[in-house]
Amino acid sequence: MTTMDVRGRSLVLIDTRRVAIPATTEPFVVREKFGAAPFRIEGFSFDFYRWFFGKVEPPAPWTMLQFADLGAHAADGSVLEGLGDAAGITLTQVYALMVLQLRRGQGVLHQAGKANICYVPDASGVLRVVSFIQARSEDGWQMHARAPVTNPYRWYAGSRLFFKCP
Repeated sequence: MTTMDVRGRSLVLIDTRRVAIPATTEPFVVREKFGAAPFRIEGFSFDFYRWFFGKVEPPAPWTMLQFADLGAHAADGSVLEGLGDAAGITLTQVYALMVLQLRRGQGVLHQAGKANICYVPDASGVLRVVSFIQARSEDGWQMHARAPVTNPYRWYAGSRLFFKCP
């Protein structure tokens, strides 16, 4: 268990691990990639569609991401403070995690209704919280996005958080 203290607040992370994300050689066009994904997406929230479907990310080198489960309920503000510069990842990386899950069957993503959480800059460069949850049918994913600081929602303990390696 890891505890990050920031200005008297604690972010408790359980079982921090790493996952390799393969390099990409072409720009990642969100609308095209998620529209023709090899895995099933049961739905996008209106905000995900609005903030991300116009986004294009450049080709990316091979990277490592860290992930851990929240050890206690936490709001986005305290998560962002605890992660600092490690908070923002890309939709290219999120997509890669979903492809790895599909290929391995049992990948690193939470399944059965538990949230996978990350913070991603939208098409305008504004950092948004992106959550993706396996649909109740267990055949696909539901993709959500919202403004992290303005929404007081608290993530449940056990939600899986993805972030950059230091």
